[in-house]
Amino acid sequence: MIDFPNKVVSNGVSGLALHIPQKISDAYTNAFAFADANSNIVAAAYEFVAFVSSTNFLSVTSNQIANYFLFNQATPQLYQLAFHDLTNSVHRSSYYPPSVLGFHYSPEGPAPTNLWLYIPSSSPVCGYIEWGPVTAIWHDGKWKFSIWEKNPHYELPQ
Repeated sequence: MIDFPNKVVSNGVSGLALHIPQKISDAYTNAFAFADANSNIVAAAYEFVAFVSSTNFLSVTSNQIANYFLFNQATPQLYQLAFHDLTNSVHRSSYYPPSVLGFHYSPEGPAPTNLWLYIPSSSPVCGYIEWGPVTAIWHDGKWKFSIWEKNPHYELPQ
């Protein structure tokens, strides 16, 4: 996690300035270097978010849902059975373009890349808007919403 700096300092030339700690400066420098080196993956992330945010996502069929979600150790039947829950969860939420700071590698996930992305999202919950990130993973050359657990257990709808 990166904290926004709260130190205002005098830079001696123009007056006041924000002091940016090296850790934050390095995080942005590294993120933009990653985005430059992986522009196709970053562009695919923006396209993925635009698609799932659009009404075009309504045309996804139960046979295509595995192109947009990845469960570790899930059978094809699980995707079929969970289709309505998955599509309803996407329809109820709003998704926003990702930040370059949202791309990260994790030991969790299917090798070889384990490249993850935090997608900013919001959902209506009991009369208010709940904000938070949704995770996606780069898998088989495309972004997918991901549910990746050490001990997978997805309960089917009753």
